[in-house]
Amino acid sequence: MNPLKKLAVILAAITFVASASTSVAASATSEAAHKVAAAKAVEAPAVAIKMVKDADKDAKTDTAVAVVTAGLRKHPAALSSILSGVLKASPESTEAVVNAAMDVMPDASITIVRVASEAVPAKSELILAAASKKAPAKRTVMEREMASLRGHRTVAASTPGPAGAALSGGTVTQTGGGGTPPVQVNSYAGADPGRP
Repeated sequence: MNPLKKLAVILAAITFVASASTSVAASATSEAAHKVAAAKAVEAPAVAIKMVKDADKDAKTDTAVAVVTAGLRKHPAALSSILSGVLKASPESTEAVVNAAMDVMPDASITIVRVASEAVPAKSELILAAASKKAPAKRTVMEREMASLRGHRTVAASTPGPAGAALSGGTVTQTGGGGTPPVQVNSYAGADPGRP
């Protein structure tokens, strides 16, 4: 076989393999989106999270975008739980997921910014930038929401003890108070205290 034909065969084989792997990834992503759309509203967030966690590393962002898009189109009331769960399962997909959510529900931009910032606080600035590109008219309101969230996180972090744990979403533990047990008080005048 001459070298030119050999090169053509190799290029054809590479193209075939590349297109086959792309179609496999695309079909897995569309299957994940279909499963989320077919799920009941209550189950959709859990299905979306499972699909993202089970996705290959290379297809994780595409899967996250697909399940958020399908989930929000079918179950818009589940915005907070779907978005939060997917972002926690794949924080590296934050910008793409926020863009997808903004495309599907542009009127919910403030809610999207709040939920995404609570789910992935380290990427708050990236979230604000992505949302501001999609809804520049609401940038000021979104910045106020971000400032409010930062203030909430600061108060929670600086408050000691169970109150700080409750504010930050941590675990509140209660220990025995000791001392004497409370005494039952009877509001009836002249009642016999020894009588049940």
